[in-house]
Amino acid sequence: MHLLRHWWNHPVDYSWAVDYHLSHRALRFTRWAIGVWCAMFAAVAVFSLGTPAGPIAGAPRVTVIALIVSAIVVGAAWIFGTWPSRRLSCWFVVYADIGIATVFASMSEPLVMFPGIALLAVVGSYIATFHGARAFVGHQVFSAVVTAILFVRAVLDSESDAALAAMYLTVVLLLQFSVPTLTQGLLILLRQDATGALFDPLTGLLNRRGLDVELARSFGGNPGDHSVWAVLVIDIDDFKSVNDQHGHVHGDRVLASTASHIRETFDSPAMICRTGGEEFTVVLRTSVQEAMDRANTLCEKVAGDAAAGVTVSVGMVARAGHRGSVDRSIHFENLHQSADAAMYVAKSRGGNGVVSDLPGDPVNFGAGA
Repeated sequence: MHLLRHWWNHPVDYSWAVDYHLSHRALRFTRWAIGVWCAMFAAVAVFSLGTPAGPIAGAPRVTVIALIVSAIVVGAAWIFGTWPSRRLSCWFVVYADIGIATVFASMSEPLVMFPGIALLAVVGSYIATFHGARAFVGHQVFSAVVTAILFVRAVLDSESDAALAAMYLTVVLLLQFSVPTLTQGLLILLRQDATGALFDPLTGLLNRRGLDVELARSFGGNPGDHSVWAVLVIDIDDFKSVNDQHGHVHGDRVLASTASHIRETFDSPAMICRTGGEEFTVVLRTSVQEAMDRANTLCEKVAGDAAAGVTVSVGMVARAGHRGSVDRSIHFENLHQSADAAMYVAKSRGGNGVVSDLPGDPVNFGAGA
């Protein structure tokens, strides 16, 4: 039950899933693949119009023709457009489910076309990749109801073979429920492993790899973006003596305690990373004064923690968003190097202080300087 509750309440970040696909060359074709799938569904519907087992004249046939046209339009939007928003993606799922069910429910000979309802498995796999448990269960319930209705209709048809209908039902159920379920189970495990690889196990903060991922999503700006990004490098003063005098277990407690103070001082959406050892990096979009105030507050919090018994040195640099022609990673590294140099200046001044490296004001000293 615990695993089921965890799965049901497990949040799925749609934006993260889309960014992940866009950031990996092998997965960038996904949007085009979905568009091609829409086109192939339109082709299936076209073929159904040419068979005696297809939709009868009148409303069923008109409905299928309308779905053919819409599937071509939707497929073109996937191929030539951009990734849809989460809301549009949800509407695409509803459209695909209803469209598939409508086409195969309109067939005049249900047993002949009954296996086609297995196309709902493709929609289920899409949901498993980009949406959460609630959407997945809703789709699976819808698939089960539609399949049951079409199966009963096929069995009740006087010319149908009940054994053949049962065989088709077995195949359809295997595809509809095993493929999407296995897909979602595998993706949940992969997401958990991928997420775990982005965080430092001791402090719960981002590790350097995790910071790189977050920077790729958030850092920088478009040409003309003058918002200020602050980069702070934080280092625990004389941490080696803490380990030498009190042991590594106490040292780990100090690291965890310092990380907690940093997290409290620089709350979301700041990006906080344990860069390595006793060094931390904070990246946030804010004003220069706000960044300086928070850095001073952090020094006061850490120095006031008698249980930890340490202080920190903070180096800070703040710049407007980079120009579009400048590589994002290079821009960050330049800021990080400046903040790191400022941090060492703070250490040379005795620690427990903030040094900023700002345009026109190379060295400003904050608390404790």
